[in-house]
Amino acid sequence: MVILYFYYCVNYILIVADHLNEITEIKIILGNEFDMKDLCVVKKIFGMDIDKDMSARKLWLSQKIYFENVLDIFTSFHWVRVQT
Repeated sequence: MVILYFYYCVNYILIVADHLNEITEIKIILGNEFDMKDLCVVKKIFGMDIDKDMSARKLWLSQKIYFENVLDIFTSFHWVRVQT
């Protein structure tokens, strides 16, 4: 059984599959229908870093940079302590 995951956002398509040949076949089919540019292996999407270990077949998503940016925004405010 072949399992493919597609994520489409505006002008980008993220294709995820168990095997590279499945991705290659889909890219050929889509390339015959649409004008496409291959952006290669994704390392970041929506501000999340993507890390993978192919030998262990594991994938990690990290929002570290996003959270650091949020903290930078909130720490730039001058907070006043109040007794509750």
